[in-house]
Amino acid sequence: MSSTVSCQLCGHSSTEPFFDMPPVPTQDGIMCDSRAEAEVFPTGSISLHFCSACSYIGNEGYEAEKISFDAYDFSLDHSPLFMRYIKDLARYLVEAYKIKGKRVVDVGCGDGGFLDIICEAGGNEGIGIDSGFDHSKRTQKQGVNTRFIQDYYSKKYRDLRPDLICCRLVIDLLEDPAALLRIIRENLEDCPESLVFIEVPSANYTFGERVIWNVVYEHRSWFSLTSLSYLMESCGFKILELKPFWNNEFLGVIAQPAPKPKPSSILSARQKENIKGMQQIVQNFHKDFEKLLSRSEQHLKSIKEDGLKTIAWGAGARGVTFLNLFDLRDHIRYIVDINTKRQGKFIPGSSQEIVAPEFILSFQPDLIIITNPTYAQEIIDHVRYLGLEPDFWVL
Repeated sequence: MSSTVSCQLCGHSSTEPFFDMPPVPTQDGIMCDSRAEAEVFPTGSISLHFCSACSYIGNEGYEAEKISFDAYDFSLDHSPLFMRYIKDLARYLVEAYKIKGKRVVDVGCGDGGFLDIICEAGGNEGIGIDSGFDHSKRTQKQGVNTRFIQDYYSKKYRDLRPDLICCRLVIDLLEDPAALLRIIRENLEDCPESLVFIEVPSANYTFGERVIWNVVYEHRSWFSLTSLSYLMESCGFKILELKPFWNNEFLGVIAQPAPKPKPSSILSARQKENIKGMQQIVQNFHKDFEKLLSRSEQHLKSIKEDGLKTIAWGAGARGVTFLNLFDLRDHIRYIVDINTKRQGKFIPGSSQEIVAPEFILSFQPDLIIITNPTYAQEIIDHVRYLGLEPDFWVL
């Protein structure tokens, strides 16, 4: 385990190292154009530390220069299941916070799908800002008032004066998540009624449910309810609502600019209890990882010995991690993904080719490894619809 370091979030003098992972690809949001490119994709080591003062979990193996968002794509919008969540989330924000006929700015908007939906749902004006997406050839959705800027969000966008700023699944990837939030807070200095919605993967879920395949290099930060609350308040926001979203896999916080910052050292009794609970959760995480590796190795050995024709399904974070922790290039050559932008590309590191679902009709697998259990039933139903009856292994 790595030596202790100060907390990235609260500055506490020492953190507790609790989990290391062998080198894995530094990004799971970038697929490769060739197998040769995939095989030499940059890797980095994961070294997670826990802060007992604020419950922040940071990857101290993270090197910012190994991360680039100029060609990043983490969209899950091709999944009907996830699309229902996105529409429900947009509807919730529109109805609960009266985001109707307002200006919405989406920081790190990706392909703009969520911005389209929330603008359509509330008759809003939308401005999407993302450095990694060129929207110049984008087909404008009829009746939806959105425009896009290919850039990093900065102080120069203060004049936008939004009624709502959304920033979904972004700050956990940044070297300094507080820096972006401070810019947002400064830009809203003259907009005290403006709302901010921040969404991040949940440390409570990932570590509490032992979702080990979900631990990837580019997540610099993992936030619990307590550490996300600490982050928002220390950056000058007043929290209106903080709760789990999307099957508890994400945390979402709705906030407004606070008149004056709350002293960040003040924690409630409940927050202190939550920190103790998270500390207990992370203590055995590495042992559980070793057990999972051993079980998976045995399962994979049986699959190879039985000569089962095998394909994986789901080229997201969990799939990238799983395929890179085992030597599977000769036995698993393909992975299915419904995201058409990924099809024809290759998994970084392990180099499996990404194929469309219809590929399995010619491939005729004996076994499909489902890399994300959230979508297991959706995938199984899709396979059955195609008329196949293979076995399934849900990670």
